[in-house]
Amino acid sequence: MHLNEDYKTQINARFDAVLINEVGEETLGGAGAGAAVMLAGGRVVTSAPFGEAVQRIAGIASRPLVLVDARQVSDDEMARSLSRLDGLAAGRDLSLVVAIGSDQIDVTAAGLMMSRHQILCDPSPGDWIGAIAVAQGTSDLAMHDRISENEAARLARLN
Repeated sequence: MHLNEDYKTQINARFDAVLINEVGEETLGGAGAGAAVMLAGGRVVTSAPFGEAVQRIAGIASRPLVLVDARQVSDDEMARSLSRLDGLAAGRDLSLVVAIGSDQIDVTAAGLMMSRHQILCDPSPGDWIGAIAVAQGTSDLAMHDRISENEAARLARLN
C-alpha cells in the first residue's frame, strides 16, 4: 500500500491546531501560524473567520491548540467575540495564542481573562513557533513523577 507523504504527516501529527483569522484562510499571520504548526509537528484541522470561531471549535472533538490572528479584526468584533472564545477555551482547557496589533492590547486584555493564553504583538514566524512550543509544553506537565519507584523499593535502598 502506498501512502502519500501528506497523509503520513497528518497521521503522525503530535497535536491538532485551529487557525482563526478575519477571512478564515491562511493569510497574513495565518500563513505564519500554519507553517509554525507544521514545523512543530502538528496539523491544522480547520480554519475559520473570527466571528465563527466558537461554533467551529465547539464542533471539534479533540483538544486543539487555538491560534488566533486578530490583527485585521475590528475592536467591536473583538469585544463581541473574544470573551466567548476565551470562555470556550477555559471550559475545554484549550491553549490560546492570539496575535494582535499594538493598538489592540486593551480590548484583547479585557477579553482574555479565564483561559491559558499568550498574546503576541505583530508576531514573526519565530514568535509563532515559540508560542506553540510554550503552549504545548504547559499541556503536558504533570504534578508528580509518573515513573517512580514505590515506597518499599526506596526503603530497601535506605536500609
